[in-house]
Amino acid sequence: MTQSEQLKNERRRFERVEVDPKSGVYVTNPRGAKQGDVRQLGRGGFLITTTDDTKFKNDKKQSFVIVDPQEDLNVHVHATFCYFQHGCAGFEFNDLDADSAVKIGILIGKYYVSDTTILERQK
Repeated sequence: MTQSEQLKNERRRFERVEVDPKSGVYVTNPRGAKQGDVRQLGRGGFLITTTDDTKFKNDKKQSFVIVDPQEDLNVHVHATFCYFQHGCAGFEFNDLDADSAVKIGILIGKYYVSDTTILERQK
């Protein structure tokens, strides 16, 4: 296995949490234009709903703001577009600074608790 393949496989190991569509968490560009609603969030990146895959360039580092109005969080991140599938666009984080990493951790924790509660109720 090449180093590139190893890195790609390791990326898939990052834990992800599902973000409830009713949560109101969304992503904007730096000018505040909404890019999509967040559906998954993890240490390695995020997945948003979008109907337009043409506004994202493959392998191009872009700036975004992840907004959670309930928590009053605005997380500035750089991410690279990875794929578009079933109306969702996937992005990988690039060089998260400490402040952004902490805020992403807060969001993951919030939705991890929600995921766990939902799973417990389904048992």
